[in-house]
Amino acid sequence: MIMIHLTVEDAEKAREITDQLLIQRLSNHVEIIEKGFSRMWQNGKIITQECFLLLIKTKALLYLQVENLIRRLHPEGTTKMFSVPITQIDQDYFNDLRKGLQHYTHEIISAN
Repeated sequence: MIMIHLTVEDAEKAREITDQLLIQRLSNHVEIIEKGFSRMWQNGKIITQECFLLLIKTKALLYLQVENLIRRLHPEGTTKMFSVPITQIDQDYFNDLRKGLQHYTHEIISAN
């Protein structure tokens, strides 16, 4: 499992992306943190930009599908996203996150 960190500029876009991720079963749980601020160095000065943070939980194997969906829904802006592995998680929460996610038809062979 991974968590994808994504920022978007407005609430409508945050809800649209979230709804499509859930409908297409690319995630089972997305948190939207509203009215955050991002400060960055740009063109020789520090700028502040209002943003909405999406925390998308999904399978690592679905990352590219999530990225492609977001690029289709958010073509006008620079996609600011990255993933981090979920290395420790409550087992019940883990099971809930996996429910309803897309499944693959091929098997993944363990290195063990």
